Amino acid sequence: MGVYVTIFLYALTTSVFFPVFQSLIFYKACISLSNHTDAEVICQSREAAARDESVHTLANFILLTSSTGLCFTAFFTSRWIGQLSDVKSRKLAFLIPFTGLFISDFTILIQVIWPRLSPYYFIVSEVIYGVFGGYMSITAGAFAIISTKYTDTKERAKAIARLEGTISLGSMVGFLISSRLEVFGYLGMAIFFVVAHLIAFLSALLMKDVVYHEPLLEGQEKQKQLAICSGAQLFKNKPASTKRNLRILYFSFAISYFAFIGSTRILFFYLKHKFFWGAEKYGYLKAVNQGMTTVMAMFVFPALKNWGVTDVRLAIFGLATRSIGRAWYAIAWADYAVFGVVCFEMFSKFPATALRSLISSNVGEHERGSAFSLVAVIEAVCNLTSSWVFHIAFPISLKFFPELSFVIMPVIILPAIVLMISNLRSLESPEAKASTEKEKESEILEAGEASDLKHIPTETDTLTDCSN
Repeated sequence: MGVYVTIFLYALTTSVFFPVFQSLIFYKACISLSNHTDAEVICQSREAAARDESVHTLANFILLTSSTGLCFTAFFTSRWIGQLSDVKSRKLAFLIPFTGLFISDFTILIQVIWPRLSPYYFIVSEVIYGVFGGYMSITAGAFAIISTKYTDTKERAKAIARLEGTISLGSMVGFLISSRLEVFGYLGMAIFFVVAHLIAFLSALLMKDVVYHEPLLEGQEKQKQLAICSGAQLFKNKPASTKRNLRILYFSFAISYFAFIGSTRILFFYLKHKFFWGAEKYGYLKAVNQGMTTVMAMFVFPALKNWGVTDVRLAIFGLATRSIGRAWYAIAWADYAVFGVVCFEMFSKFPATALRSLISSNVGEHERGSAFSLVAVIEAVCNLTSSWVFHIAFPISLKFFPELSFVIMPVIILPAIVLMISNLRSLESPEAKASTEKEKESEILEAGEASDLKHIPTETDTLTDCSN
């Protein structure tokens, strides 16, 4: 239960942070470029700099640079933390990034208290967070803990869906809170971050660590330590089909996340430019979207799994709806039309949930910390590259075609959809194999009870390891 409480609070604060942080950067960028003595008052106006290209350019540059600093530092530290999760403790690896988060919170608080401080100090805040693993290590740690608790693929997929649903629920509440920015102000939000992260840290600290048993052969630990820089250990001693599956899954996750994080980076500025949106209306949109996403992740996804729908097909469906959702932002013609994106975005957790479940099915239990840390590394790289691509392209496109970024994103997702469809049978084989072996194990257990056997044959004790 501790991991769910922790990840709920973290998702909540993250969803508050994105619009508030972007609004704060835009506000401070406006102040830094203003020649007025009362710039703090003037820049609070919604239309004051909404279509000022110089303010947009500075705000996007600061976000781009801060994202670069976060991703560059987290690229190295998140891999080490993931390896620590496998070698030492899942819980310890989960706690480390919260230390950097606290320090980052206090730097944000200082920025709020003194609004005329240079907005470039935001870059320092993000770099500090990245040194301790960043958000990648928090999400990777949570999914490593959950996936370790379940050996059955169907139950593991449903547990991952519940965790994704918890993230969506936290995000929904967070975006609702962010919509009240005008009421609480930047100072109230900054204090809220500190308090919520403290509660999340204590929840993680008090939870029971996840224990798994994996005998280490002589020299095995050394090999793990060497593999930290390349991730080669995940692909070592695996059949060619499994290696191919993992490459396809990681590629598809990267493509999906690249488009997702790219839209997250510029959507607030895009809607501010096109429809003069502020944090309030943006918060309402994201809250409605996350509310529907929560329902789909916590109830519909597990129901579809119970009905026999495979993770591969759910991932393909999720990728398709994500692609359509990006395109919808480009064609939205009014405020009310923007909310139509919810019809597609409510399935946004399907790709991540299904792909994480498939990745865990293709690796051993003792490798899942490294497997999810590699996912975290992919997130860091995609965060970095998408920030460079869209924070540079969006200000330039304002002069001739503001919707350009949301035309590019859907096209980027298409190769992943085609690749997964063309390799459908190969990708589904680990799920079918695990399900068959689970049935065989149940039959052996029933037969053992019927014949009064006191010990199940040793071959059945390693069914899970053999399947991986």
